[in-house]
Amino acid sequence: MSKRVSHSELAQHNKADNAWLVINGDVYDVSRFAMLHPGGERPIHEYAGKDATDVFYGLHMHAVLEKFGPRLLVGRLEGAEEKNEENTIPGLDKISKVPYGEPMAFQGFESPYYKESHHRMRKAVREFIHEHIRPEAEDGEMSNEPPSKELFKKMGEFGLLAA
Repeated sequence: MSKRVSHSELAQHNKADNAWLVINGDVYDVSRFAMLHPGGERPIHEYAGKDATDVFYGLHMHAVLEKFGPRLLVGRLEGAEEKNEENTIPGLDKISKVPYGEPMAFQGFESPYYKESHHRMRKAVREFIHEHIRPEAEDGEMSNEPPSKELFKKMGEFGLLAA
């Protein structure tokens, strides 16, 4: 069970060196992440201690939250609706139902271009990325280290262009 964060506790974390914000009912400590934010620290500090869901999704894809969220998660805001299939965005390993979020052929529409081999390839590549590339990329991003030669070798053996 994740920690429950009260609205008053959230409101106390509204400073540049102590910044929490809410996205989809989850509370994230973005104090140290703010300096790494590509859009600068200002937008994060502006919403520190508040719900930033609408602003976040107005500027970012959900994949950004999937990438950084687990390491920054503090807990769930008190009173936030419990997560369920209807109010949770599917992971990258699932087919997005957002219009134009995936090629239409992957959403069940017929296509003269996409064949079953495309579906198998897409699934295999996403699994490879989640299993091998993503963990090393996340660690490297925090430590400022480039990908290892072993990762490039794995990519080449898998058939991905390892440049």
